Amino acid sequence: MRHSSFAKTFFAISIPIAIQNLLASFLNLVDNVMVGRLGDTAIAAVSQANQLFFLLNLALFGTCSGMQILAAQFWGKRDIPNIKKVLGLGLLSVTVIALLGTAVGLFLPRQFISLFSHDATAIALGVGYERIVAVSFLFTAISLIFSAILRSVEQVKLPLFATIFSLLVNIVLNYLLIFGKWGFPELGVNGAAVATLTARVVECLIIVAATYFGHYPVAARAKELFSFTKSFAKNCYKVVLPVTANETLWSLGLCTYAAIYGYLGTPVVAATNIVSTVQRLVSAFFFGSSYAASIMIGKAIGAHEQEKAYRYAKLHMIIGTVLGALSALVMILSRDFVLSFFEISPEALYYGRIMMVIYGVSMVFQALNVVGICGVLRAGGDTKIALIIDTSTVWLLGLPLGIITTVMGLPAEWVYLAINAECVVKFALLMWRFMGNRWMRNVVDDL
Repeated sequence: MRHSSFAKTFFAISIPIAIQNLLASFLNLVDNVMVGRLGDTAIAAVSQANQLFFLLNLALFGTCSGMQILAAQFWGKRDIPNIKKVLGLGLLSVTVIALLGTAVGLFLPRQFISLFSHDATAIALGVGYERIVAVSFLFTAISLIFSAILRSVEQVKLPLFATIFSLLVNIVLNYLLIFGKWGFPELGVNGAAVATLTARVVECLIIVAATYFGHYPVAARAKELFSFTKSFAKNCYKVVLPVTANETLWSLGLCTYAAIYGYLGTPVVAATNIVSTVQRLVSAFFFGSSYAASIMIGKAIGAHEQEKAYRYAKLHMIIGTVLGALSALVMILSRDFVLSFFEISPEALYYGRIMMVIYGVSMVFQALNVVGICGVLRAGGDTKIALIIDTSTVWLLGLPLGIITTVMGLPAEWVYLAINAECVVKFALLMWRFMGNRWMRNVVDDL
């Protein structure tokens, strides 16, 4: 009966979230396929310009994940008023982050993109793309915080439906504006940016409007959203800030990886961008499992059901292992089929094939790290240790190995292998913390 109850809740939460991630990753893949028809330089330009959104998105994701931890534990107590306060605090927080990102994208795009490329043509294309996409950052931030709090109260279908509709908008506009079909102007890379902006605005409007018109539990008046005290905000940030710092430092590390790849040349940048897109696509289901773990474990801890929370955590780690292995097989076996869709140089194709195998082999560890850190440790309120494990391996292992292998003049595939080796060490540290059973605590009782 226990396993039956777990499975029912797990699938009800994880499948819609996994499908949403899958669709978002599919959109990214479609974007890259369409832009890839314009050649290596175009796909490299979009990849480099999107480093700002990648950095911003993970800072937003960290903030929203921290707020989701709190909301999930409050949901275990059925404390709706405090969930609304968490949403209000989250809205203020993500707005500040989004506006900072928008300022960089509008006023410093060339300086930012130049950190990742020395190709003048790619930089010029990327600047135009960046200035358009930057306008969408605030809409993305609002969508993410509403989606996170909706998921924490087990309302996962609305964000999925919004993603499906925005995906359709994005694909259609990509086709029309990149290639100038049906009388629309042929804008190339800038057309992809306009399509992305429009889709993100549409997604935000759907989520917010449906939340209020549908009278969801988190539909709150302004007074309910912003009635939190200074003490409430301070205690919330003790949980949230380590998660935000975690995602920000981790994403900065990955942006530094991108700078290393940029030093190795445009074909390498094009290949790594394709591999990253495919990775997000095939890993959608273990990210769904991570969200389910965060919500289910957080809810159990909030309800003071610690034994159930630990049992759930072990089951989620087992599921993560299976999903990681399946994702690895899909990525490795599909590499030739996937790469056939891209109009890229033989050199970029060569790197893409090898890098998809390297990442595929590491994917079991990647899956367990995502489920264990983003799902289990964070749900248990162990956000500071999660921060240390997740970022130290990037900055103290992956980055030094990437720099050393680059300076030594090793081939790009060896640099990529060295950088990805950090996930194995991260997994070892994660299991040490998980098996020690010191990660679980109720973080909302004193709020």
